[in-house]
Amino acid sequence: MARSSITSNADHRFDVDWRYGVTEGGEALVRYVLGEVDAGSVRIEVKRKRLADWKFYVELEHDPGRKGRYIPSGLSISEAALWWFVIADTGISHVTPAAVVRTAVERNYGHPAEERDGSCPTRGRLLDFFDLLNAAKPGAPSRAKFGDSRWQA
Repeated sequence: MARSSITSNADHRFDVDWRYGVTEGGEALVRYVLGEVDAGSVRIEVKRKRLADWKFYVELEHDPGRKGRYIPSGLSISEAALWWFVIADTGISHVTPAAVVRTAVERNYGHPAEERDGSCPTRGRLLDFFDLLNAAKPGAPSRAKFGDSRWQA
């Protein structure tokens, strides 16, 4: 009986997997972040999405009172180190370093978007999960679908 190429090519060494997950990143990063939050050393911006999808709206400016004058807001002025997106009522959330979100905006990933509800319209970028992954890679090319530069940060 032939072995599956999926299992035969995989390195299932517990010591390697454990070291990568625990000491070299995963759990160590979570412990560090939670410790910094507990100590009050790191700020987190929490955004709750209404839709359960792959997209994340990032506000860059707003027009308080609908006066026709947009001023910087959201990511443009945030001092948070992390952006925590809570996805609808799923119990799922996604945490991204603010620097990665800024990189996605600077690289013109996603596309311009607006929210016109309420008394304070906003403008920003609609990014997807893959935009954030690519922004975390040094020198990754832009995936921008639209050439509209009006709302670039």
